[in-house]
Parts: sequence; C-alpha cells; structure tokens
Amino acid sequence: MNTLHSYSPIGLDIGVGHVYAAQLAGGSRNPVAHRLADLPVSGIASESDPSVERLWELLGRRGFVGHRVVLSAPESAVLSSVVSVPVGVGAGALEAIARSDLARSHQLDPNAFELACWELPGTTGAGSGTTSMLASACPHQAMLSIIERFERIGVEVVAVDLDSQAVARACLPLMRGAIGSLRVVVDLGWASTSLYVLMDSTVLYQRSFAECGLDTLRGEIVGVLGCDERAGDHVLFERGLCGFADETRGRAARVRSILDEYIGTVAGELAMSIDYATRKHGIEDTGEGLLIGAGANIPGIAERLGESCGVAAHVARPSSLVRVTQGCGRADDPALVTALGLASRGRRG
Repeated sequence: MNTLHSYSPIGLDIGVGHVYAAQLAGGSRNPVAHRLADLPVSGIASESDPSVERLWELLGRRGFVGHRVVLSAPESAVLSSVVSVPVGVGAGALEAIARSDLARSHQLDPNAFELACWELPGTTGAGSGTTSMLASACPHQAMLSIIERFERIGVEVVAVDLDSQAVARACLPLMRGAIGSLRVVVDLGWASTSLYVLMDSTVLYQRSFAECGLDTLRGEIVGVLGCDERAGDHVLFERGLCGFADETRGRAARVRSILDEYIGTVAGELAMSIDYATRKHGIEDTGEGLLIGAGANIPGIAERLGESCGVAAHVARPSSLVRVTQGCGRADDPALVTALGLASRGRRG
C-alpha cells in the first residue's frame, strides 16, 4: 500500500485556459504515473481570481495526493544567455560567473532571480581555455504572487522548474538508446510553440515563437469557417491535416492553406534549429523529432513535420515514458509530458 511519502509532488504546467497536472507514485527507480489531468482552469496569475482554490478542489476530485507542488516558470519571464566560462572552474564559481553575466546582460539585480546553468558539450575551443554554458534565470517577482497564493491555502511549492528541464527529464527514457545524438522536442502549445534541442539529457538550444500557438491557429480557422471555438477544436483534433489533404475549393481549401502555413513555419524553425545545433556542437547524427503539447494531437502532424524536415518524427506520450496505474487518465495525451517532468523534480525516495 502506498504511503503519502511514496507520491511525488504534483507537477503543474500552467497554460492558456488549461492547467496540466501530473503525479508519480512508487520509488524513484521504478515510478508509475499515479494521476494525469487536463484541468480547464485559467486566471492563475490573477490576484482577484479564485482559480488556485478551484484548481486545488479539482485536483482533489481527480485523486491527486498530498499538498506539495512543482510549478513551471512562466515562459515569458525566463531569460537565457550563452555564457563563456574558463575550463576547470568549480561549480560555485561557474554559477557566480553565469549570474553576473545574466544580471549585466538583462540589467537585473544579481540577487533578484533564481538561476539554472549547465555546460554545453562540444563548445570548448582548442587552446582557448574556455567553454560555454547555457544559463537561464527566472526573476523572483515573476513567481512570487503565484507562490504566495498556493501557500495561502496550505500548499507547499517545492520548486519552480524550467520547461526545458522538465521536458528533458520526462523524455529521457526515449533518448537512452542513442548516446551522443540529437533529439529535438517540439512542444506545440496553446500560447506558443517551443523547440528544445537535446543531446542525451542536456538542453543545447531552446527557442519559442508565439506566432505558432494553437490559440492563434484555432482563431484563424474559426474566422474562416464562422464557427465557435468548440467547432474549431473539432476541426483541429478530429480532422486535422488528414481531413483537409484533398481540399481544393472554398472554405475547406482555405483551412487547408492555414494548416499548411502553420506546418511550414514550424518545420522551418525545426530545420533551422537542427542545422544550428549540428554545426555548433559538431554532431552528425540528427536523431529524431519528438512532438509533445496539445498540438501533437493533431492528426497527421508528426508525419508532415518529419517529411518536411527529413527526420523521423513521432509523438511522445506519457504512456511511452513511464508505466501508468489503472485509472491514471490521459496516459496517451502528449499535452501532459511537461507536467510529468515537473512531477519528477524533487522526488522523495
């Protein structure tokens, strides 16, 4: 029988109109997904909205356990830089250099943000005595209000994690078979699309672009068809790219054009990211593309992106990353992958 301490913190990936939640159970060496949920909650960042209380009520109804959470850092608040550092310097000194560099670059108080930094492989210059680190920071002010709202109702915020680190952690089981090759994770979210170029479990490169958010894509489809958002969701997630492949006339052809443009933009960014990473880090094996996020549920999208970029692409789902318990829910939904990675942060036992 599971005790309270055998459950992970609840990973909360806070998005546009949705909160994706995940919780693991069991030991750290052999975890299982206890609960996964897509909760229709918005307004988390608003002080005047009771959404945190409503979210906690929904989590209890769905069978989530405990009062510990890991939150995702808001994408719009995260600041990143590639920092040049001397080879052989200790971890404490590396962090100090990265903190000072980020503070100077973004005109911040060095003590006003949380920092995560890691060395980038293949960046040590011959005879230069330096190597590169990727440093990311989240200002305290960007998270303070949300943390206080959770703590006000008796919830402990164990950590605030970067989406890139949560994704790398969650997708690690799919990367162990090809050491030293690239994996590009494409997170097709509602607010934006994000790209994470990984080698093993190390994030080499990351980029987000708001013009490819699903909310914008659905809005364009709704405008063409003159329908509501619910019907727009049906077009995206039931018909998708397959349902409009042969359309050549009328509004259906215009929807096909919108979808083609969306795929073209994402594919272009994906190809550019792969090219940059292979040249920058001297990696020849481009590996594969992994699709996550709500947009990975669009029928035909993995095949089209793979064909456009010349790489193998497939959808990463929670059920392909971790064992799931009976009644877990949404085990095949790629929108829950980031939340799954957040849940694995700071596990006990």
